[in-house]
Amino acid sequence: MPLRNEPTIYMETLMRIQVILADNHKQEIFEYDISPSSKIENLMELHEIINFVERNGANYSISIFGQKVSQKHYLKPFDRVEFLKPLKLAPKEWRRKRTSNL
Repeated sequence: MPLRNEPTIYMETLMRIQVILADNHKQEIFEYDISPSSKIENLMELHEIINFVERNGANYSISIFGQKVSQKHYLKPFDRVEFLKPLKLAPKEWRRKRTSNL
């Protein structure tokens, strides 16, 4: 317990999240310690995400554990935020095309 004249210091605890950046050529995984009041839009300032967006343009989706979310979504501890480029073909179409070539 602090004495009467000592200042009280509050330290903000950070939470860990994982960010996945995946496009047609590669997949990158990063871990960050961020503020508990962070939204996905706060991640958009990170260097790796800026490069991903520049490389892929506006043609990507954002999800957490496979569920699409908006940039206004608040992050929770241990979230896995995925920035994904859409598939060229749906898996069903890809299998159909592959079997027709055999």
